[in-house]
Amino acid sequence: ANPSAASRDSRVGLSDRLISMVMRVLLGTIRPLTGICFEIVYRLFVKRRRVPPLESPLLGMSAVALADAIRRREVTSEAVVRASIDRMRLVHPIINAVVWERYEAALQDARRVDAMLDSDPDNPEWSREAKPFLGVPATVKEAFGLVGGTQSVGLWLRTSIRSERDAVCVERMKSAGCIPLCLTNVSELCMWWESHNRVNGITGNPYDSRRIAGGSSGGEGANVGAGCAPVGLGSDIGGSIRMPAFFNGVFGHKATAYMIPNAGQYPDAIAEGRYFMLSGPIVSHAEDLLPMVRLMAGPENSARLLIRPSDPRPDVKRLKIYYMEDSGDSIWCSPVEPRIRECIRQAAEHLRADLGLPVQKVQLRKLRLSPHLWSSKMKLSGEERFAVQMGGGVKLNCYLELIKWCLLRSHHTLPAIGLGLFEQFGSENLDRRLAAICDQLKAEMEELLGDDGVLLYPAHPTSAPYHHQPLTLLFNFAYTGIFNVLGLPATSIPMGLDHKGMPIGLQAVANMHNDRYTLLLAELLENKFGGWVRP
Repeated sequence: ANPSAASRDSRVGLSDRLISMVMRVLLGTIRPLTGICFEIVYRLFVKRRRVPPLESPLLGMSAVALADAIRRREVTSEAVVRASIDRMRLVHPIINAVVWERYEAALQDARRVDAMLDSDPDNPEWSREAKPFLGVPATVKEAFGLVGGTQSVGLWLRTSIRSERDAVCVERMKSAGCIPLCLTNVSELCMWWESHNRVNGITGNPYDSRRIAGGSSGGEGANVGAGCAPVGLGSDIGGSIRMPAFFNGVFGHKATAYMIPNAGQYPDAIAEGRYFMLSGPIVSHAEDLLPMVRLMAGPENSARLLIRPSDPRPDVKRLKIYYMEDSGDSIWCSPVEPRIRECIRQAAEHLRADLGLPVQKVQLRKLRLSPHLWSSKMKLSGEERFAVQMGGGVKLNCYLELIKWCLLRSHHTLPAIGLGLFEQFGSENLDRRLAAICDQLKAEMEELLGDDGVLLYPAHPTSAPYHHQPLTLLFNFAYTGIFNVLGLPATSIPMGLDHKGMPIGLQAVANMHNDRYTLLLAELLENKFGGWVRP
């Protein structure tokens, strides 16, 4: 034993506890005060706007149901596509989700589908197995290539760029019968959890336009949540599918690492970043999740995930349910709101009492470090520096850009500038220690979940905050981001509205390649609690 070393370790431990206590008091005071300020400003000076009720019953149907109706000639594809286009034009002034459209081309695509069905209705090429989304409208995040469309990702330097080919997932959606209508808004370079940029403006929430739609797939979440289209394509590196799905009251899925390709989107992940980032669906009905994941993953990965049409439906009776109401005692994230805690308990109780599944409350202590684990893994991933991406390949001077922003002369948003500054700091040794802790957490979760476990966990600690309020809630994204660096599949599931009339929900997490269990759970909870609440 070394008394001096023990004394030094004791002093360091005491210092860490004192710093933690001071930060807890500061953040515990600042967060409520800033929240009150935002509440006062928006209530007094900004009018709440909601999107109107759905004008057509077609807008409230799932994509699979619409395709079946089109296939049976109960409705034309043109009528369905026109209803979606009319809806987008109606709600766009409220939510500002669409940044580029191909409405006339989409109507022509729909007429071709109708003509083919009228001339040869029994052709097996139009079957549900071959084209599960035949003639159904869909929307696409602007990060993805769509022939002729923009791909600025909110970056001023890219405003003149047009896509010359479709991204892989866009190709697969088209081959399954989807008709793309438009491209939707994102955060600058897809790296913030509010969809706001200097090129296309800010996207509002369909339930309250004063509040965020999330990011970076916020335009997709708002469009699907507003009833403009039943399915959309997003991407997720820190919750960019699941947070918009949560804030807008719909479903979103991040697949197991590497199972869905990113090719054809910008910025694309490189090196280990491909483990964290995946494309995926945002949908209004849970029954569309499985066929969307299947078509995006492709035949080979669908076989690995056991989600091919020939694969048996998972046996719900073999599932084991675990749940957590928060990440622990993290001082960096907001406390989980009581109504969100309640919906997690309600889901767990339903699965226990009504379906007879074993349910256990657990506490994984390392999850309280989620913001640091995500950040460290990202820094070590080999991804191109954000400031270099902002400068179009040349490192942007973010200190100078911050001064320009203060003088209202910058083409960049404050979150982007802040991220460019933040990435310059930190210790590689500390990052490697945190990455090791992340690996330990993954091993703990894999042991807990096994072959048949699902974890119910908050998708976010609060319902949608006001515009720009995320600047005071920097690390709340970690509730979703942690599962990107762990590589685990996670599905955001809506569970109704809170007392403010805003959507809330949870996420279901399973072990690697067990996506089918979280997708099944989405259907089970939708059947019990209603899923998407139409605005």
